Amino acid sequence: MAKFILFRMALLVPILLTSTVLIFAIVQIAPGDPARAVAGVYAPQAEVDRLAEELGFRDHPVKQYFRWLGNALTGDLGMSLEEASPVAPILMDRFKNTLILGAASGFLALLLGLSFGVISALKPNSILDKIVLFVTLFGLSMPAYWLGLILIYLFVVKVHWFPAFGMYTLFGDRNIVDLLKHLALPAAAGCPIAAGIIARVTRSAMLEVLGQDFITGLRAKGLSEAAVWKHVFQNALPPITTMVGLQLAYLLLGSQIFIEIIFTWPGIGMQTFSAVFNRDITMIQGIVVLTTVVFALINLLVDVLYVFLNPRAKLV
Repeated sequence: MAKFILFRMALLVPILLTSTVLIFAIVQIAPGDPARAVAGVYAPQAEVDRLAEELGFRDHPVKQYFRWLGNALTGDLGMSLEEASPVAPILMDRFKNTLILGAASGFLALLLGLSFGVISALKPNSILDKIVLFVTLFGLSMPAYWLGLILIYLFVVKVHWFPAFGMYTLFGDRNIVDLLKHLALPAAAGCPIAAGIIARVTRSAMLEVLGQDFITGLRAKGLSEAAVWKHVFQNALPPITTMVGLQLAYLLLGSQIFIEIIFTWPGIGMQTFSAVFNRDITMIQGIVVLTTVVFALINLLVDVLYVFLNPRAKLV
């Protein structure tokens, strides 16, 4: 197992290096002049040129890349052109907020997905199974931004149960109760797609295990249905775990940009929107590097967990 983990960690090095090249190249060829964005629309060209020289935007792209990569390896992601502050501390603060939202959405998605999947597998092709399949299909068909707007209309505009925007009340106490109130709607808006996918995979994996010969053998030996279903769930866990890991990564890094913009949640998604709008290339590069590293680490964790749950898997 230790050899497998080291091998997987070694694979991350070329993957991350390749990612940094692609990130830097894409940002460099994007339209617009970052020096002009810093100086302002109406700044004279001489001022723009001075800033470009001072910030290194006129250096050769290869020189810019290696300078940026060397600093990034030491934890220095540069200075935000928009906020005139180091990128790394800003991203760490925003990532903490995104992690809170992603963890809440992931918990709901895991709870609902596993519950619906197990219920559906217990009674395949029954009325209950068809209801669960319809509910999961409905959840898969709902864009997060659309559901977020619906929830705001129902629970903020109509019944005033929850606050609509931000992470805390502006002049409130910033306690856990206030956080949970602000967290409820964005977490609920972010979970249906992941919950639907987890439910479908859980149902399929459990039904596949139920059709195997050893389940028939366990029943022939006189095991109770509860004990049989315990074995079914244990053997279905590897594919379920893989999908859960992918969906948690998606909730943490993919879908939250829409949720954070709608609910003005101060996380990575909002920071990405602001950086793109203001052409803050150092911030954009830092965001993409951070999300790439986190996604790679989540994949590594899923791989290790899969092998732990399924010892028959080849450790290569």
